[in-house]
Amino acid sequence: MGNRISLKHVIPEEIIEEILCNLPVKSLLRFKSVSKRWRFVISSEYFIKKHLNKSCADGRYGFGYDELSEDYKVVIIKDGQHSQQHKTPTRTRMYSSKTDSWKEIENLKKCVFQYDGKFVNGRLHWLVGELGCGWDIVALDLAEEKYVIMARPECFSGLHCL
Repeated sequence: MGNRISLKHVIPEEIIEEILCNLPVKSLLRFKSVSKRWRFVISSEYFIKKHLNKSCADGRYGFGYDELSEDYKVVIIKDGQHSQQHKTPTRTRMYSSKTDSWKEIENLKKCVFQYDGKFVNGRLHWLVGELGCGWDIVALDLAEEKYVIMARPECFSGLHCL
């Protein structure tokens, strides 16, 4: 037993983190039980954001907890293609840690201007809009899986597109 070599002494921690960052979520959830250190790394806000940024290039994301179903959820919004003739719809996918699966949900009809959604009161919030039309705040209810336009703060009053 005294001859065991710790993996952290053989492979630098930043290399382990980089390897973990390239793995699918399903594997990461299993690997949380490898060690206390891996559980800490994989569960850290820094690692979650880094993993999402890497796996969601050109996408917007959010992470939150659905109290109704007692489930952690990840949302990825991929912007559609825009041209003067047409716009393909924005695609929204949601991952459930409880079912360990992804599914498509209601698509967002506007462009998302910020990368990470802010989780407040059971909803993920993004700043959205359309070119030349102003900005709105949209919220995705994690339990109902539906988007709603939020009331804007007064400082947004002159920026709404009619």
